[in-house]
Amino acid sequence: GDASAATATAAVVRHQRSGSHGSSRRNNGGGGGGTDGCVGRGSFKRVQSNIYLGRSDSDSGIGVGAGRTRSGVGGGLGVGGGEPYRLRAVGHSMGGMSLLVHCVARGQARSRVHRLILLTPAGFHVEIPLAAELICMFLPPVLRLARLVWPRFAAGLFIPTHLVRRIVFKLFRDIHAIPSALDLVKLATRFMLSNDGSQWDRALQMPHYNATDMPAVSVFQLMHMVQCTHAGRFQMYDYGGAAANAAAYGPEYATRDGPPDIAAQYGRLGGMPVDLVAGTHDGVIPAANIRAHHSSMLAAGVRATYREFEFGHLDFTFAVKEDLKLYMMRLLRK
Repeated sequence: GDASAATATAAVVRHQRSGSHGSSRRNNGGGGGGTDGCVGRGSFKRVQSNIYLGRSDSDSGIGVGAGRTRSGVGGGLGVGGGEPYRLRAVGHSMGGMSLLVHCVARGQARSRVHRLILLTPAGFHVEIPLAAELICMFLPPVLRLARLVWPRFAAGLFIPTHLVRRIVFKLFRDIHAIPSALDLVKLATRFMLSNDGSQWDRALQMPHYNATDMPAVSVFQLMHMVQCTHAGRFQMYDYGGAAANAAAYGPEYATRDGPPDIAAQYGRLGGMPVDLVAGTHDGVIPAANIRAHHSSMLAAGVRATYREFEFGHLDFTFAVKEDLKLYMMRLLRK
């Protein structure tokens, strides 16, 4: 799991359809129903994160852009033998993972997405930082124990109560006034996140982190990442048994080992171009994980490209540099 999902990473576009950050507290994991032996239609709904909507012919923000085609804007889809718009979808981290689940679940025709641009997407986790290793070690037994006490246990991970949040965020501001303490915090963060080059100390001072409210991440989102790490593949949420997976994804999974494998179904993307971007200084989702996506897509016949920038994990959405902006706009105009 990573902090960008908790912050629902900010991409400035109009007509946003994402809910408030507080909605992530009610998220219950990454599963959904299946109908045809592939990923179920509703499966992507439980992997909520940073996906936004906008029009790429008037906005320069990152999100899902709708650009007009030659058919013009008609009365509906199929006017003049084609669709009146094309969607370009951009996702970062868990947002990229969510887009892949959505597009694989629905296929190219039904997703209505013309192009995917994925910035250091989650899903494959062949290399993980120390913080993720600790989560993988302790979260499963803690969650099992919680389920024994309360079978319907679900929780959002965030700093509770107004008072505690005020104390914590005041502490962060005070640390910035003490250079030696700030250097120590940065050193500890880099150690836990495999020397990730992001400005995590500044990210935690964003306006949506305050005493009144803050983003949260579902414990089941983190558990989904743990499952992908342990399985060594990009898969849907494992409900813990064949019967539970069959109830979520369809009766055919009653005899299969584990939940649907998303990467194994990349062929459902059809002719949709997919542009993968990795950060050479990203310690949260290192470039090796993005290359695993790229290799799987090429093996499935997907039109996938791969590019690296000298960015940390949060640099793709926090203090975005000009070279990434130019690259993104060039892709969005295609």
